Amino acid sequence: MAIIESVHSPDAGSEQEALLRLLYAAPVGLARLNASGDFELANNEFARLSQIVFDDFATGNFFDLLKSLSPELDARFQGSLAQAEQGFEDELIPLPEAMDGVEALACSLLRLNSGDFIVVLRDATRVFRRECELQSLQRA
Repeated sequence: MAIIESVHSPDAGSEQEALLRLLYAAPVGLARLNASGDFELANNEFARLSQIVFDDFATGNFFDLLKSLSPELDARFQGSLAQAEQGFEDELIPLPEAMDGVEALACSLLRLNSGDFIVVLRDATRVFRRECELQSLQRA
């Protein structure tokens, strides 16, 4: 496995290209946000998942999206920012209605040292369905 040790290594250019191809093709959505929540960089899967819930994610703001999809998660996130915490991991966000077969997203939001953020989105429909089934079994 190749790990980029330094941008100054002899093979850094080809290793960085390989890493970019890997991130581009990753089966999860990855994006970098500036400190205000505006999108700086995203891979294809992030664009696909974001477009399910965002009319135009390229000109949108992730924090606004988070607030509209899950006000309680947004409130927890704002609280964690106030306490200088790093964000949250793998939070389930049920969608108001299924879109393109996606019923829920799992979201991780991590603050970088620079103050920017990395967001990871993935389709969490199977997990969401399982949780719904378990809740209905517990009620029965």
